[in-house]
Amino acid sequence: MLDARDREPAALLGAVLAWAIRADVAELRIITDTSSATLARRAEQFDLNISTWLREGRSLQPLQPSPLGLPREPDPRHLQFVDLITDAGADLTVEHGVVAGEVRGLEVCRVVDDPAGDARLEVGVGANDRLAFSMLYEGEPAEVSLRRVVTAVEAHRSIGAARHPLNQLAKERFLRWHLSLHPELLGLQHLVATAGPLPRPGLAIATPCTAFGLDETGQGVHVVCSVGIDLDLVPYAVDVRLGQDQASQISRLVLVVPSRDLIPLQQDLAARIAPHPQWSPTEVVGLSWPSV
Repeated sequence: MLDARDREPAALLGAVLAWAIRADVAELRIITDTSSATLARRAEQFDLNISTWLREGRSLQPLQPSPLGLPREPDPRHLQFVDLITDAGADLTVEHGVVAGEVRGLEVCRVVDDPAGDARLEVGVGANDRLAFSMLYEGEPAEVSLRRVVTAVEAHRSIGAARHPLNQLAKERFLRWHLSLHPELLGLQHLVATAGPLPRPGLAIATPCTAFGLDETGQGVHVVCSVGIDLDLVPYAVDVRLGQDQASQISRLVLVVPSRDLIPLQQDLAARIAPHPQWSPTEVVGLSWPSV
């Protein structure tokens, strides 16, 4: 019985699969009180005898998987802030309809609709910070505020910086940002950030992030970054593969974590991803990375 409580049940799939592999179970039945098409979809992508069930009272119903939907397109009015974001020194991100700006992987601004329905750029790290910032600097042009925040965040989000709240958030996206500057660390020619298969659940919730690059042979490589002991990394990665199933050439899927966070269970889980004719076996790479 999967006790997800306030979490999406799919977030616990990695831990369940790790236990099943270690226990060498012949058949795994996952039962949850919360319906989750994501759990059912991801479970199907492993080369294991798995079934997923929803408990309704005293009866069990099989969970029905759903395909990944197409990412939501951003409101055209929100795209009018693209130049303002980049001119202030932030990196533009457009993920699942959300137009935002990041500094070394940390979101520092977002385009939102106000109660009147007008689009505006809010500056700050997270919704609460954006609200406080708007009250503290009411009337200040957004581009001025954003430049100030970009400078402040850059000072703390650098390798070797002292521990600070600004470098404890979105560590996985900082790792991705660094790799985009140094793709040679993965043997790639270049690497660019991409939107993940699903919207992020929140700024404070560590979630794997994705990128796409080319290796020296011109082969496409999908990279998934995570920091910390993350058993959800591999189940998350199968959604990345599913979202790219229309690729015309064989692609590689590379999961990257700091060396200190690389554990055999992640490699064991990756080895149990079901084979796919268009994809090479999934790789798990440990990268030398400082602790912050």
